[in-house]
Amino acid sequence: MRDALSAILVLLVGILMGVVYSQQKNIENDQQAVMEIGNTLKSNNSALDVEDKCARQAAEFSKQSATLESLPNSYVDHYNPQMRKCFVLTTSIYYPNSNSAEVSTESDFLSDAFEQWGYGDYIGINKNGSTAIAECYVYSLKQKKVICHSRDEFINLISEYLGPVYQ
Repeated sequence: MRDALSAILVLLVGILMGVVYSQQKNIENDQQAVMEIGNTLKSNNSALDVEDKCARQAAEFSKQSATLESLPNSYVDHYNPQMRKCFVLTTSIYYPNSNSAEVSTESDFLSDAFEQWGYGDYIGINKNGSTAIAECYVYSLKQKKVICHSRDEFINLISEYLGPVYQ
C-alpha cells in the first residue's frame, strides 16, 4: 500500500510539475507579446512625431515660398518612411493683371521640406481657358529628369514621392 501511495504521489508531483512548466511558458509568451505591443506603440509614437515635424516644416516652407503676387500657397505634405524624407508640394496661382482672371499662372513645386531640394516643377499658363505648359519635369527616383506634358502627368510622376496622399 505504501508503494502504491508513493507511486501516486510521484505521479501527482509529475503532473503538477508539467502544469507549472506549461503555465510558466504561457506567462513568458504573454510577457513577450506585451513587450512587442509596447515596442509597436513606441514605434508608432516616433512615426507620429516624425510626421508632425514634417507637417510643421512643410507649413513653414510653404509660408516662406509664398510671393506677394500669388494667392496664398496651398500645400500637401507627406513623410515618406522608405525614403526617410519629408516632401511638400506647394501650389500657387499668380494673376499678372489683378483686374483680370483671364490670364493666370499655376505653379506646383515638389521639394524636400528640410533640405529644400527640388524634385519636380510644373508651371502652366492659363489664358482664356487653355493651358500652355511653360515647364514640367520630375526627377525620378534614379535622379533622371523626366519631362512631362501636362499637370495630370506631373501629378502621376510625383506619386512615387507622395504616394497615395496626392492622386
